Amino acid sequence: MNSGDVDEISGDGSTSPDVAAGSRLERFAADARVVFDAHVLSRLDGGDLAMLALVSRSLRDVVFDSPVGDVKDLAAVRRELGRMPNFVGSVGRLAWAKDQRGFPWDSRTFTCITRGGNVEVARWAKERGCPWNEQTCRDAAKSGHLKMLQWARANGAPWEGSFMWTREGRGICADAAYGGHLDMLQWARATGAKWDEKTCAYAAQNGQLEVLQWARASDPPCPWDVSVCVNAAKHGHLHVLQWARANDAPWDGETCAEAALGGHLEMLQWARANGAPWNVWTCRKAAEGGHLEVLKWARTNGCPWDEETCEEAAFGGHLEVLQWARAKRCPWNHYTCQHAETRGHWEDKSEICAKVAKGGHLEVLQWARTNGCQWNEDTCTYAAEGGHLEVLQWARANGAPWDEFTCRNAAAGGHLEVLQWARASDPPCPWDEWTCTLAAEFGHLEVLRWARASDPPCPWDKGTCMWAKDWDVLEWARANGAPEEVGDEACALAAGDGDLEVLQWARANDAHWDEWTCANAAEFGHLKVLQWARANGCPWDEKTCAYAAEGGHLEVLQWARANGCPWDEETCAYAAFRGQLEVLQWARANGAPWDEDTCALAAQYGHLEVLQWARANGAPWDERTCRDAAEGGHLDVLQWARANGAPE
Repeated sequence: MNSGDVDEISGDGSTSPDVAAGSRLERFAADARVVFDAHVLSRLDGGDLAMLALVSRSLRDVVFDSPVGDVKDLAAVRRELGRMPNFVGSVGRLAWAKDQRGFPWDSRTFTCITRGGNVEVARWAKERGCPWNEQTCRDAAKSGHLKMLQWARANGAPWEGSFMWTREGRGICADAAYGGHLDMLQWARATGAKWDEKTCAYAAQNGQLEVLQWARASDPPCPWDVSVCVNAAKHGHLHVLQWARANDAPWDGETCAEAALGGHLEMLQWARANGAPWNVWTCRKAAEGGHLEVLKWARTNGCPWDEETCEEAAFGGHLEVLQWARAKRCPWNHYTCQHAETRGHWEDKSEICAKVAKGGHLEVLQWARTNGCQWNEDTCTYAAEGGHLEVLQWARANGAPWDEFTCRNAAAGGHLEVLQWARASDPPCPWDEWTCTLAAEFGHLEVLRWARASDPPCPWDKGTCMWAKDWDVLEWARANGAPEEVGDEACALAAGDGDLEVLQWARANDAHWDEWTCANAAEFGHLKVLQWARANGCPWDEKTCAYAAEGGHLEVLQWARANGCPWDEETCAYAAFRGQLEVLQWARANGAPWDEDTCALAAQYGHLEVLQWARANGAPWDERTCRDAAEGGHLDVLQWARANGAPE
């Protein structure tokens, strides 16, 4: 889809030519379906098909039922929209999405806007109440949008929370360093942003030598550790590794291992010539990456190996590597013994065959079987999970057993063709209620429809409605007689996901709720969900304020307190735990109590600025402050605490 295709769609509620065209397309599809498929849908990419599916229910059904493309359910629509970075790149497009299509108006939307870097779009969204969180500043830094970051900070975007480590393990400085945005990093540091070893590590990962040099030349220098050499080696940045070692950066055996994984033979040779240690992981990683020449050189030069070298080669589908390793008498395990919790007993599991099947490596699987590798039901299960029909067919033709997990995993992955073949086999692959449940959970409506339309239909139970994440899946299941009994956690889960429709449906079906519903909504910043829950009698307690503070959602905390939500010492403690200084300051200014946990948690997670402010404002501390700072590896925090009289 071209970036300008929907720019002209009005966001004021009027009907644009594009909207009117929707009805013409519907008539075209209804009157000449074969022609429509062949000459319209065939010209659209995945993003176009996803957008078309959002126009109306009738066009959604046309897209889902079409033989063209692979946008067959709501999960695929979400996938394709997520691949459209410019979807929120203009006010017109965003207005259309919000006003015409009910686009979610939450912090995730603002994250997308931030990544686009258009300050005017961000300003327009903020003026219309789109919430933001600490991710706003992080994504501006990560994307190199300095003006966006400056505007966001000037307009109150959470800042201290951006220094806590996220799922990706980075903070603002590390994100700026990774992208090579030196001006962003310099501005962030000048305005108080923290950094640690990850800043240097991510600069090295992306080969940003100038950034790394500036960071280390700063006073005091940005700290670093072995991850600088590891990342430089893994990603092939020899000049970065050489500079780092010339400036006394530490290294260990992982440097050689990651060089091997990346196939960087010159890097590995230089590292070894300069004293880098290695171990069995070097051969394992070379095999994992399929780098036979690296593996040969390592073995010729005395690098040790073990049975996991063969396993990694097999899992990666690197047959030539596996054959060479076995020819050189590298050990391998035909199977490992591990606990199969889903089946409830101990059993021998053919891990190699199963994981090879999951990767779709048929040639490797065939060779492994010829050379005595064992298998069991997991081979078919993982082939189905990966959507590898050819692998599944060969495995079954050669005697591989299967069970209900094959159908379950095919449904969970949305692999309808695999599921259809499995059920059409003689005898058919067994299935059970979990097939429908997993199809519903992962939003694969087409799979669910087919399973229920089969003869006999796939059984279902209360789990189908209980685990359905998409409203359309849930609506279809209910309309077609799915058993309905909402689980005890349904309301809390829906609140945490910010899914008001599911929460409303759950309550309409007598789902239990308790204080965790409000707490989960607060933790993830879903103010509208929290407001609806309270307006409809959902109880709350101190957890609501504590979780809002932990998530850095000041607006949620302010609303909760304005509406009588109780709080206790955990509000301040949880704010300190996540480095939410602005939240902590507001809480204390409005009478929130605190205790020694505030300092202890700030110290444990390295939030020196929070600890300093807390102590300057009378927060008590005890011996846990020093102990937890030491256990967390935060030397600067420990030194400051001891210098300022913290008990030990």
